[in-house]
Parts: sequence; C-alpha cells; structure tokens
Amino acid sequence: MGTRADVLTADFHRAPTRLDRAATIGFFAYIAVAFVVCVFWLGRDDWFTDGDFSLLAGPAASNVNLPIEQHWSAVPVLLYQGLLRVFGLEYTPYLVTVVLLHLATTSLLWTLMRRVNVRGYVASLTAAVLVLFGPGFLSILIPIQITQNLSLVFALSQLLLADHSGRIGWRGGVALLAGAAGMASSGLMPVLVAATGLALLIRRGWRVAALQTAPLAALFLWWYWEYEPTAASVYPLGSSDIGEQFAFVRDGLMGTVSSVGGWTVIGALLVVVLAVGVAICFADEGWRVAGFRLAAPLSLALGSVVYLAVVGRQRAAIPAYAEFSHHIYTVVALFLPLLACAIDALVARWRWLSPAIAALLLVGVFGNLRFDDGSRPYFMRAGWLADTREQLLERAHSPTLEVDAAARPSEPVFTNRPQVLDFVNLEWLAEQRATGRIPAG
Repeated sequence: MGTRADVLTADFHRAPTRLDRAATIGFFAYIAVAFVVCVFWLGRDDWFTDGDFSLLAGPAASNVNLPIEQHWSAVPVLLYQGLLRVFGLEYTPYLVTVVLLHLATTSLLWTLMRRVNVRGYVASLTAAVLVLFGPGFLSILIPIQITQNLSLVFALSQLLLADHSGRIGWRGGVALLAGAAGMASSGLMPVLVAATGLALLIRRGWRVAALQTAPLAALFLWWYWEYEPTAASVYPLGSSDIGEQFAFVRDGLMGTVSSVGGWTVIGALLVVVLAVGVAICFADEGWRVAGFRLAAPLSLALGSVVYLAVVGRQRAAIPAYAEFSHHIYTVVALFLPLLACAIDALVARWRWLSPAIAALLLVGVFGNLRFDDGSRPYFMRAGWLADTREQLLERAHSPTLEVDAAARPSEPVFTNRPQVLDFVNLEWLAEQRATGRIPAG
C-alpha cells in the first residue's frame, strides 16, 4: 500500500516523455505570450479603479495594518506605495505587477500538479485553462487584485516549500515567512493556511502542520484583535442564515462550472471527469496512497468551498456576488490541481481517452478567451476608467491646485465616486504633483 515516505520520495518519479517536454515548452511559451497580450492589448485602455486608490491614498497608506474592506493588506499597500514613489501614477507598472502575479499563480499550480506526479502534458493543458481565463479578468487585469493574487502566490509557495521529505530545515522557515506575507495580503490567506495545514497533516504529520499554521494563526488573531474592529465597509454585510450561506456557496460553484469550460456543457463534462477521475485514483491506488498523493489538491479544493462560505457570511446581501470575477478565478485556481489528478487517472486507465480529454480542455482554453468590456461591472469598464483618469488629470494640472488645496484640503478629487474615495482629496493630489508623480496627460 505504501508509506508516507514512499509517496513523498515518489514525487517527480515518472520520467517525462517527449510529449511531456513539448507540452511544458508550449505551456511556458503560452505564459510568455499571455504576458504580452495582457499588458499591451487587453489592459491597454484600463486605469486605476476605486480599490486601487484605497492602496494609494487611503488610511492604510499611513498605517499598513489598518484593514481595507476587512482585509489585512499590508503587503499590497507597501507594494503600491513603492510603485507610487518610483513610477508615480503611470498605470503600466501596476498592470504589469498584477499580470506577473497571475502568471506566477498559474506556474505554481503547474508545479504542484507535477509534484503530485501528474503527466507533463496533462499538467500543461490543465493549467493553461487559467492563463487567459476571461471570466477571471479581475484577477488578471485589474491591479487591486494583487491582494488575493499575492495570497495565492505565497500560499502555493508555502505549500510547495514545506511539503518535502526529511527533517525540517531552511525550507520550512522560508515557507513560514511566505505564509506570514500571504496573511498580510488579503482575507483569502487564512483559508489557504488551513488548507495547507490539512495537506501537511496528511503528508508530514502534526508537527510540521502545526509549525506551518499555529504561528500564522496567532499572527492573524493578533491583527484581528488589534485592527479588525476599525474596519469600514461600503458593502452590506452578509447573513447568519445557513440557507442563504448555502445558496451563496452553491451559486459560486455553479458559476464556476458555467465559466470554466467556456460553455456550461463543457463545464459539466469537466465536473464528471473530476468526479470519475478522483474515484479511479482511490480505486487504483488505494485509500492510503491516494490520500497521501492527493492531500494537497483535495485540501485546496475543499478550501475553495470554505472560501465561498466565508465570503458569503460577509457579502451574501450583494446580488450575484458569488459569481463575481475574482471569486470564479479563485475557485477555478484551487480546483485545477485536483482536476489534473483526475484527468491523469483517466488517461492512465484508458489511453484512448487522451485525445478527447485534451480536446475538452482546449475547448475550455479557447472558449474562455473572452475579455468583453461590456461584461464587466460598469465601474470597471474602459469608459468609466477613462473618465476617472480624465477627472484626476484635469484637477492635477489645474494652475490653481495648490491654492485650492490650501483652502479646501479635504475636497474630494472625484465628484461621482462612492464615499470611500473622499480620501483622494486636493491635499493628496497636490502632494503627488509636487513630487512629480502625475502623468503628463
């Protein structure tokens, strides 16, 4: 049946074939092309959203531990403040940052798939689904999503670093630092830390699991106790009603199924592939070995459901919020490693299924190459963002800005934005102009 040590040392044991090598080259070439497409085409007409200004000019810019919409966002705030000092309000560096973090997430997911012994071509085709995933545009093209993207990158890094055979060494320390950075990036991280802890409990035992989770839990509880009561939200809170929370989770999962394949029928077929493939894993390998090998993919998939439940507790009152772009992206990302394992089990038993499943995945890849501006919320569409830029630059280049700022420092720059943007005021704008951080036009 195998032992924990057998499974750990079996990682990467399968020698790559020519097909695996070709698929790997193709996958990373696709990532390189996606970077160019996102930065120079898909994101070329975008600009800062309301959320970006929370990182640039909000109260957390003065105290990074202050919550932003109930999120501990210290790392994103520090990153934004660094970009502001180096590049000012030139938008492209911020776009590049979120795109790179998104592509890092896809690369780490591919690495995790290979770590659990998924064939190279299966891992490449499955991870490719997320690379230009149109329904997840918010996490791919909108810089404010560096928050959750950072948590995903740090969480996957922590899991990959901590999950190894042998004694606890330097990798465990680096993994813990990655976990701490992820915890200070977004509210997604506590769920991911719990998923990592579950995977490590199965793979390496309770000592390693406790080392990688208990300090992070203490860190988060300290922050929550000290700063969460100061959180403000422009959104209505969720509900304590179990039925409403269940409906939120259901809607999020159904929205994911409808999106992941480009069409609902493709998504439904991928769900069948997932269920049958996982069952075959346990049937062919036995519960003990399959449980060890699939610990991380199963834990991440479970984490995605918990994530939806947590968001539903806070945001269930917002219509259709479970199907918002960043939630769909996160659920897809956390389910992909398990889907890859399921596909690998199917093609291992029935090789003749390989072309059909490859075609199914490719349909999903191409079906999701949809970045239609009209499908975005109105406050993230190109016209709205262009108007935001025009308003700010018009006020910034006004010859009377300094005089106006001295007389009315708290006057908001924007006249048609929510209350949350009152901190983007004339005083802040005058400071940015004085330090040369305002684009020419």
